[in-house]
Amino acid sequence: MEPSIFEREAPDSVGGSLRDEDRSRVGDALEGFAATFLQPDAARAAMRARVEADNRMTSTTDSRIEQLVAEASRLRKEYGVPTQLQEAPYFQLQTDSFALFAV
Repeated sequence: MEPSIFEREAPDSVGGSLRDEDRSRVGDALEGFAATFLQPDAARAAMRARVEADNRMTSTTDSRIEQLVAEASRLRKEYGVPTQLQEAPYFQLQTDSFALFAV
């Protein structure tokens, strides 16, 4: 069995480097997280910011972003789960009388 991306190489910020194919998988995971957990407008903004941070060296397009957000919305409705509620990419737990945010 081939070692996972995390076992093979550390990300750039830790001193290693990711191969292009692994960088693409990490991007896909980040986009999936954003589409699933962030409010649709926040998800779009986060994904577009990642595209810019990657100097547009990605296969992510506005059309792909819209597909991801639409699919996350469809699955949320299909399964009745409370997702797409986060307003930004930080941990947020909020009720009528309590709010917890962690950066």
